[in-house]
Formats: sequence, C-alpha cells, structure tokens
Amino acid sequence: MSEAATRRLLWLAALCLAPLPFAGLAPGVAPPLRLLLLGAMTGAVALGDPDRMSAIFTAIFLGQGLAWALVIYGVARLLARSLRSPRLRAVVALGVLLLLLGASLFPIYRTPFSSTGVHASVAGLLD
Repeated sequence: MSEAATRRLLWLAALCLAPLPFAGLAPGVAPPLRLLLLGAMTGAVALGDPDRMSAIFTAIFLGQGLAWALVIYGVARLLARSLRSPRLRAVVALGVLLLLLGASLFPIYRTPFSSTGVHASVAGLLD
C-alpha cells in the first residue's frame, strides 16, 4: 500500500469512527464526522434564525470537528511516513480500520445528541 493510500485510509477511518472527546454544549465522545454533521445541520438552521445562538452552536461543532480532523490527519501522516514497507503499511492501516469498525459496533460513543440514548454505537449515532 502506498504512503498516500495509507494516510487516507487511516485518516478517513478515524474521522468516521474514532471515539474522540468533545465539549461545548455538553461533553461527550463521538467521531469528528458526527461533529461536522451537527455543525452542518445547525449551520442550515442559523441561516434562517434571527437569533445568534444557532451560529454559536455551528461554530462550536464545526470548530471542534475541524480541529480533530486536522489532528487526525497529522497523526495519520506521521504514521504512514514512519512505516517504510508497503506490506507493513497495509497491515497497520487495515488493522486500525478493523479495530475501529469492530469497536464501533458497541456503545462506545457518548453523546447527548443521539436519539437512541446517551451511549450509542455508530449505528445509533446515525439515527
């Protein structure tokens, strides 16, 4: 696996599945993609909302989601660069993906913004 493909796979897997902490409206643990989706939804509300609270919520969600996306990208880049063998890169990238996929099937995420409850699996986050 090439260095670029390894970096992309690690970044996308973590962006979509890694349980990372967030704060602001209420503390929790969710993938950065969840924060970006909530930011997009509150951003749509903010466009028609005369009150500025929706814009504040949008900034909180998007700010944290983008910050985590950048951190994850940096870590994925460093890891992909440190692995010299294409075979080793493939094993590590697929191992991380499978680990995150397996873990995400259990209620490892904690978010007050889920319709299935405070603790949810990745499927519960997408409700």
